[in-house]
Amino acid sequence: MKNRIIFVPQYFYPTYGGLQHFTNRLSNSFLKEGIRVRIISPEPELGRKVHRELLRSVNAKIEYLPGTRERFWNNLLPCIKEKRKNYKHIFFIGLEYENLINAQLSCIKYAKLLNYKVYLRIATTGDFEDVINNDERIKQITTCDKIIVPTEFMKSKIVLDDKIESRVDVIYNIYDDSKYRCYPIKERNSFRKYFNLPIDKSIAIWSGRITEIKNLHDLLLAWKIANIDSLLILVGNSDVYEDQIYQNEIRKLIQDKKIHNVIFLGFLNESDMYKIYNSSDFYITTSVREGLCNSAIEAVLCGLPIVGYDISGIREVAALTTSQFNIFSEIYNIEVLSKNILSIFKNLQEIRKLRCKIKIRISKNQILNYFLKTFFEE
Repeated sequence: MKNRIIFVPQYFYPTYGGLQHFTNRLSNSFLKEGIRVRIISPEPELGRKVHRELLRSVNAKIEYLPGTRERFWNNLLPCIKEKRKNYKHIFFIGLEYENLINAQLSCIKYAKLLNYKVYLRIATTGDFEDVINNDERIKQITTCDKIIVPTEFMKSKIVLDDKIESRVDVIYNIYDDSKYRCYPIKERNSFRKYFNLPIDKSIAIWSGRITEIKNLHDLLLAWKIANIDSLLILVGNSDVYEDQIYQNEIRKLIQDKKIHNVIFLGFLNESDMYKIYNSSDFYITTSVREGLCNSAIEAVLCGLPIVGYDISGIREVAALTTSQFNIFSEIYNIEVLSKNILSIFKNLQEIRKLRCKIKIRISKNQILNYFLKTFFEE
């Protein structure tokens, strides 16, 4: 039982995003260490697009519980009771919100009653907004054996006293540097040809789930103001209804404001993501809230500097790198953001010379060992 663990993400593939990628990468890393992982997730909603490559990348056993998200937490109770004879550890990944959080906290409490070792990952400050002003909810969360957060900023939000501090660990997101790395110029040019991108133009990239919190509105307005001879590539989409409304608003903004040199590539499989980062010259983000941003980590691994708003989840990624070219502006300051885009554009020749020297200061094996020590060291 020591070498078995249940992962309970808020949701899993075929829905995609940072939480799902974190779940998959950590579970696959555990499996390589001989630890058996079972992922228990809400059943995908009807109409969700199935990105089959994502599902093929999962090596852990997946168990989808039927019913709505609301019913999932009720259905989970008998499920984890039945599995207690084979599993000692359970890892809740992501904190629910609004009307769902009490149901999730009840499952955490029940898992403790069943004598599980209980761990909880809180990814962003947004995850904590429905908890931080509720003493009862804080009390339930802090019954977990460990709370895992990806940034020091997140820890500062959660740690309200010394008793809580001993239960909160900062562990960075595990990453994949087998493909996400800086490739030689000849291969980078071949990647551009693969995407039908020009060899002779500079390229900026944004990637993620296209949703309002990513704040593409500011990025596009800053891009128009900067008015540089460069392409802006947007990678990602979402099949959530509210996100699709936002995507339509963004496309209308581009049309109404006559914003040029913007290319929507949509969803790309994992096997293409490292290629598009290596096809690009710098990474832009205008999110208003992030945990430890996975796409920023992947971009840095491929040698890209970061241009963006000064939020904790991006700033802490930059602090993990050896790059001297990362540049930030105050959130919602579109004018300064546009100047920073121009600044990066002017330094591209030097950036291209040094890009393959950019490194992450902490190895993926170190991160994995922190997880193993936290979960399995008695």
